[in-house]
Amino acid sequence: AEGRRIAESTGLHDMATVFALRCVQVAVLQGDTDSGRTDLDALAPWAGRLEQDHRVLWIMARVQAAREEGDLDGASALIERHTEEVTGLGGFSWVYVEPAWWGLAATVHRRAGREHEALDMLGRAWGISSVRGPIGPVGAEIAELLAVLAADRDPEDAALLLGYGEALRGLPEIADPAVVQTREHLVGALGTDRYGALLARGRETGSERIGDALAERLSGHMPRE
Repeated sequence: AEGRRIAESTGLHDMATVFALRCVQVAVLQGDTDSGRTDLDALAPWAGRLEQDHRVLWIMARVQAAREEGDLDGASALIERHTEEVTGLGGFSWVYVEPAWWGLAATVHRRAGREHEALDMLGRAWGISSVRGPIGPVGAEIAELLAVLAADRDPEDAALLLGYGEALRGLPEIADPAVVQTREHLVGALGTDRYGALLARGRETGSERIGDALAERLSGHMPRE
């Protein structure tokens, strides 16, 4: 909010809108979808004037809002409508924006119960992020969503994956409700001691080995083109 105020007071209206969109994303992730939607709709007149790379944030906020409202058809339609625009930015954007876009698409497919499609989207995200150097936060998000997908089928692997996410991020993910719920589920399924041991094993793994582990899990979902 303070960043938006400063940007507006100095005439940086595009940047003020970007700050506002970030606030919308935080509100939506915290479960305040009514407030997030109200603010998102109020920002609509400004969104059309944004530079293309800033416009991506507007599009992603709309997808996130629809997803959290339970409108998975609407979220899927937005992804289909805007994929060419988002992935066609060029420059350096493809190594940062595209993995985030495919990761967002994966969360929508997961919510809709389409696990195979979610894994395909993660395969696309990994295929880009793994060639640009340190895998960092994008790798953490991929590991965490893999953990969410594996929680019921293989809770031990899911706990290990959450540890990988913490290692890459440098701290636990506390903002994403799906990750928080998965963590709670795994503690109940495995017990505190076993869960803690697996989490610690993942957290202590080096980034190169984590990269190999993620590549192995996604090997059947990497794009062939």
